[in-house]
Amino acid sequence: MPATGFRTSQPHASSAPRSETTPSLPARALRLLREEGGARALRGALYHFEIYRRFQVIHLPFAPDRESGYKLECEELTVANFEDYLRMRPEQTREEVEDRIASKHFCVLGRREGRPVAASWLASSKIFLEYLNCEILPVPDALYVYDNFVDPDYRGRKAFDSVTLARQALACERGYRRFFGILLPENRSSVRRVERYGRPVLGTLEHFRLGPLEHHRLRFDPSLVAEDAPPFRLLPRNRRSH
Repeated sequence: MPATGFRTSQPHASSAPRSETTPSLPARALRLLREEGGARALRGALYHFEIYRRFQVIHLPFAPDRESGYKLECEELTVANFEDYLRMRPEQTREEVEDRIASKHFCVLGRREGRPVAASWLASSKIFLEYLNCEILPVPDALYVYDNFVDPDYRGRKAFDSVTLARQALACERGYRRFFGILLPENRSSVRRVERYGRPVLGTLEHFRLGPLEHHRLRFDPSLVAEDAPPFRLLPRNRRSH
């Protein structure tokens, strides 16, 4: 999943300095057209100029998709184990994690022989998606799952299944009944994982922007999501200053 992260900045295409070897825009457009075909070249151009962004809304099962692999000892992230989490995720700042906790988000932390090796964040309050410049608000029985992490030494060993079971137990204990995630379709590895385990795509969340004008569109598959039972609501907001 980008997935989709919490307050994750995306660099502007124009922010990188132009070098003498950088292909011109027409040259890049022609290369996209040759390599990707017309439709994908057009979508690539829209992405490049930040005119269009799209995410898929994915249903995530409560239970693991397969037999559990490595057994991890799991616990909720608290003040007592805060430092352990930061050592596992040095790219995250203390302020970022404190902001998540203050926003009533919670995290399941998985350990192997005392060492933190996996984590998963869940949110029931509103979440700002900077990449789409909007906020989403989960409905009362749903949790947004984001920022899943497994230590590189434990990837491919089914180590995350223990975290999945622990977050299921924690969610049920607090009255939640469903999970959802938001996936960038261009994230090929995540898309393959979704397809492999047959996780249904519930809908799409799109962002259109042209100069000062912007528009968001949230569409769910009516065969999978009842009109009166979406997993979250969309709360558009003004673009933040950079």
